[in-house]
Amino acid sequence: MKRKILTAILATVCALCCLFGLASCKFQGYNQNNHNKKPSSDGDYVDPPKVQDNDFTFELNVEEDTYTVIGINNEEKTDFIIPDEYDGKLITAIGKEAFTGNSMKSMKLSKNIVSIGESAFAGCNALVSISLPESVTTLGGSAFNGCKGLLSAILSQALESIPIRCFEGCTTLNKIDIPNSVTSIGDSAFRNCSGLKTVKIGSGINEIGKSAFENCSKLDDITIEEGVKIINEKAFQNCSALRNIVIPDSVISIGNSTFFNCESIENMTLPFIGSGEIIVEKTDNAESDDEEEEEKPEPNRFFGYIFGSMGSASTDAVPLSLKTVTITGDEDVAEHAFTNVGKYTDSAGTTGIGLETLIFTGNVKVFKVGAFQFCMNLHNVVIPASLTHIERGVFGANLVNKIYYMGDKAQFSRIKIDEDNYNLTGEHGIISAATKYYYSPNNPYTGTSVTDNYWYFDNNKQPAIWPKP
Repeated sequence: MKRKILTAILATVCALCCLFGLASCKFQGYNQNNHNKKPSSDGDYVDPPKVQDNDFTFELNVEEDTYTVIGINNEEKTDFIIPDEYDGKLITAIGKEAFTGNSMKSMKLSKNIVSIGESAFAGCNALVSISLPESVTTLGGSAFNGCKGLLSAILSQALESIPIRCFEGCTTLNKIDIPNSVTSIGDSAFRNCSGLKTVKIGSGINEIGKSAFENCSKLDDITIEEGVKIINEKAFQNCSALRNIVIPDSVISIGNSTFFNCESIENMTLPFIGSGEIIVEKTDNAESDDEEEEEKPEPNRFFGYIFGSMGSASTDAVPLSLKTVTITGDEDVAEHAFTNVGKYTDSAGTTGIGLETLIFTGNVKVFKVGAFQFCMNLHNVVIPASLTHIERGVFGANLVNKIYYMGDKAQFSRIKIDEDNYNLTGEHGIISAATKYYYSPNNPYTGTSVTDNYWYFDNNKQPAIWPKP
């Protein structure tokens, strides 16, 4: 008898546990999927209240006691103004896909709008311009994707990021100024903006995403402010009108093919050659505290890497339009870093196309084996006064005929020069086939009997020769 009573008690306990378990599951479902729903009198969860005015449908944000715009009522209207509030409650958000595919021409946003949801304006092809009030801090992915008539977009100075595909396919957008408040530009954010001509990227950016400006075929004026750190692969791929690019010293990593098929580029300034640091994405690993950190892969040190080349044997991706490269960092130039960049136009080798001038302004100490070998059109190299060693074959098989040295004659004579440098001789030799010029910011020939050759940087930061009297 006692055994039967005990069994009945256990069964009752189990039943109660299951009941509470189901209640717990229902509560969890509310937290995860029904965050803006309220329980009714019978305990079920219902959609939040929706209200309408003449133009919009609003949804109540229960916890904040504010409204989100979730749709348009008047499909015949083309010009809209979102009010600051409705029924005494602030309007603070535009919901996901709220206006997708609408034929609106203009939309003035409330001064209280804080966030704009995913695809909120996607496919609004008649929308000509958008100005985000300073209250906006958040944009959802693809927020303005495919707005083919969008000519102008003014971003909030409080905006935190430009998400994935945000302005992708806005083919008439011609200018974008990204404020310093923005910390990241998402993957494909401006991809296929084929009318985009001018871009200014603010100093707050930590990362420019993959293919962020890919296929912006008219982009010819871009400013990247000091402070930007990471430029991911293909970020400017197929920007075929781009002629000049300056990558600030704050950048630590540039991805493969970042400038692939930038076929008009003429001048580049970079802090390093190749990829810079290898950025490894962090993953959650419960055992990471007990294990040594995984070793990062070695960075790629070939110049052609940012154009899509993976080594010195595959430098055809480097455009022949590129004439001048300036390296501002302190890293030694790796073996064969520029090998095969540029080529002759005929079998006699009398005319060349491609890279003409290399400028090193940092504290580089060593040009390693074959660094500029077979650069068939390289004529001018600016060597820093910090250089101590030119290894074997650095100037092998190229046409360098001017060496611009940042120091004086005595300093140059102390550089160690190895064999197989066709324009140089001896371990501590001299340049025989190339003319040496020593740096002087002021004209050295004024009132003196100077006989050596001297040079300076002109207004375009290119080496220029002081004319002898």
